[in-house]
Amino acid sequence: MKKRIWIAFALLLTGISWAEAQVKPEFGIRAGANFANWRGELYDGFSTLLEGTNAVEAEGRTGFHAGFYMVQPLSERWSVEPGIYYSTKGVRVSQRLLDDTMVGSLLNVKASVANVSHYLDMPVYFRYNITDGFHIYGGPQVSYLMENKVRAEAGLLGFSIGQTVPVDPGLRKWDFGLSGGLGYEFTNGLNVRAGYDHGLTTLDEGRGDFEAYNKAVKVSVGFTF
Repeated sequence: MKKRIWIAFALLLTGISWAEAQVKPEFGIRAGANFANWRGELYDGFSTLLEGTNAVEAEGRTGFHAGFYMVQPLSERWSVEPGIYYSTKGVRVSQRLLDDTMVGSLLNVKASVANVSHYLDMPVYFRYNITDGFHIYGGPQVSYLMENKVRAEAGLLGFSIGQTVPVDPGLRKWDFGLSGGLGYEFTNGLNVRAGYDHGLTTLDEGRGDFEAYNKAVKVSVGFTF
């Protein structure tokens, strides 16, 4: 799997180098918010940390991404856009420890565990300019897991205390997926985007402990120089 991914990226970079000789590329910076979650089996990795009789709820967690990109025109409408971004993803799982009676609702005793994954995202987008401003984009994305942390919290009456510790829950280092969305670029180079990351590789290291995948909605602001 990894070999095929790197071969595909080598072919893409070869094509980019050829196109660069024809038309000068542009470079830019981008940053924005990640509304991340997992899809698939969410709870198995946290079952030993959240024990109780009440329902467990999965919540998306808000992170961010920031990095650099290059836009290489291929034709009047088409261009290719490789990039590299620091990106935080993960999931948050919470559980109310008391029942839904009036006392339980007033005390609001909750426990939660958040898994925060720090990735280096490397997408290669193919971009099509619908008009002079609007464009759609999409393509493969390879991500490298740099660090994983778990934050455990306990809350009472709306106040919470917690601790964040580096944890290796057996997540694979390399994640492969698809990413795409819609954007608008102004004439001065300022641009805005909304997109979606869809993981295709299970997060565990193939041991079958849990079958979950990354997913994230991304909203960002960029500037092309």
